[in-house]
Amino acid sequence: MGSLGVVSLTLIDCRYPFEFRGGHIRGASNIYMPQQLEERFLSNPPTPSDNLNCCRDVVIFYCEMSSQRAPRVQNHLRNLDRSLHVSKYPALSYPHIFLLDGGYRRFHSIFGCTDLCEPQGYIQMRDPAFSEELRQSRGVAKGMELQRKRAKYNDPCARRLDGNGGRVRSLSMPSF
Repeated sequence: MGSLGVVSLTLIDCRYPFEFRGGHIRGASNIYMPQQLEERFLSNPPTPSDNLNCCRDVVIFYCEMSSQRAPRVQNHLRNLDRSLHVSKYPALSYPHIFLLDGGYRRFHSIFGCTDLCEPQGYIQMRDPAFSEELRQSRGVAKGMELQRKRAKYNDPCARRLDGNGGRVRSLSMPSF
């Protein structure tokens, strides 16, 4: 990683805990709620950089297919990062955030029987065996999101940011 200028690579699995326990990319952290993201990335963020070509901290987000949950969490980080550094635009603490194209489903179909997945399984979000855990996880996530929106609505200093929020790119895997 050092030769590319990358100091750290962080994988964020935005799936629900039962999906994560069933199999995830080795080294990934399970973060699916905004509060978890804020605690992980904003409690002690790196010094912002206005050099967007410098690749020091790379963060890759994914969910089952990287079509809903991961983009939502990724955009939340970008928007928070932008709001913290409005006066230093375009400086960001996390200028290099990516979305894993095809999500864990595609990654597992390519690399599932290797040591890149731990364990080497894959549980789909809508697996009937986990319907109760899905209901509970969604309820917790929606409750936290509602709390966060209410707090933001009541905050007179809150700013509405662009939904794109800057340099958000998709990271594709090679096709075999």
